[in-house]
Amino acid sequence: MKAGATQGGGTRVRAREPPLADRRAHTGFTLIEIVVALAILGLVTSTVYLALGGAMTSAERVKEAQKPYQRGRVARSFLASALRSSAPFTGVPGDG
Repeated sequence: MKAGATQGGGTRVRAREPPLADRRAHTGFTLIEIVVALAILGLVTSTVYLALGGAMTSAERVKEAQKPYQRGRVARSFLASALRSSAPFTGVPGDG
């Protein structure tokens, strides 16, 4: 017999509905679940953004702090190269 059909006495016979657990399994996400998921996603995203922003700021500070040391290394390398390429000192002519 089809849902909504009548039996001989004129009473309607209803199709049997599945239990609540079965119906819920096929309905999808509720609005509350979506809002909670978006809130969690927002918290995670903002935390990652702040952490990366702090790391970038720290990297820039370190780069600025290293500049004088880098200049010193370049100067030392230049002086060492210049000293290696100079002629050795043999003394004053006519001293010997």
